[in-house]
Amino acid sequence: MNERFSKYISAAFIIFICAIQSYAGGLYKNSVNKENVCGKPLIMEFEEIERNENYSVCRIKHVEGAAFASISFEVHCYCEIAKIRNSKYFAPLENSDNKNGTWTTKIAFMDSKDIDFNKLYGKDIEDERITSIDECKYY
Repeated sequence: MNERFSKYISAAFIIFICAIQSYAGGLYKNSVNKENVCGKPLIMEFEEIERNENYSVCRIKHVEGAAFASISFEVHCYCEIAKIRNSKYFAPLENSDNKNGTWTTKIAFMDSKDIDFNKLYGKDIEDERITSIDECKYY
């Protein structure tokens, strides 16, 4: 094998590895800063800080905003993660305490509502807390 071909193969391999690492580390992030949403400014940040096969942990920072607009932005972000994961449903598992407008939420993602939540997550989830990806059109 000639030296030039070897360099091309090495370069292609490095690009491939970087692409895989970039994809694997590609956690979702979003923010909003609008002047008038439901009569108040809406300023929030949303960051997925951990992702595994069954759930994500997200950090949400609320600076200002009406309750409905703030919740809508948060659910919109969960919908986007569900789309990225190709999941049909998601449900909140646990929330941390709100400290200075920042909290974390653990969200389960699944392809069916008919799973054993207790076995997978150590707790049961009520059906009304499970959101279908079809409902995301409202957010």
